[in-house]
Amino acid sequence: MKRTALIIGLALLAAAGCVQRRMTIISEPAGPTAYLDGDELGKTPVTKSFLFYGGREIRLEMDGYETLAHIEQIEAPYYQNFPLDLVADVFVPWTITDRRFYPYKLKKAEPVSKADFVARAEAFRTEYKASIVKLRRERNAAEMERRMAERRKREKEGLGRRKWYRLFF
Repeated sequence: MKRTALIIGLALLAAAGCVQRRMTIISEPAGPTAYLDGDELGKTPVTKSFLFYGGREIRLEMDGYETLAHIEQIEAPYYQNFPLDLVADVFVPWTITDRRFYPYKLKKAEPVSKADFVARAEAFRTEYKASIVKLRRERNAAEMERRMAERRKREKEGLGRRKWYRLFF
């Protein structure tokens, strides 16, 4: 009798439900490629299961439209907060589905004139060259400091600038 009750209890626990989390990304117009946290999901409308709540990056890309990137804060429902999450995940004998819908509207891309494009490219090139020069100066300064430290060490050990070669000859 006890064994039968134990088996029935374990079977009920094994058949207990869980919580399914589903998000659907909808866009106007339909068809842009959707990315969730950098991973491609597919063309909208698209539905995806997710495991955790919190901030998720959603990005939509489509030719002729501006790329839309948004951090969506997904709040946990009351039954997914402690201590009710244990009950919802383990002891409820049916499946609970948490469905989220995120609609987005994309803006048409503004055509860029050739003069603006060239001006932005020149500004970027100038900024890039300045950063390269700065990095080289920092690297050279670090290298010079390392060499000076080695020279001070040799002089401290009595191996001055002209005498250190005598160790080898």
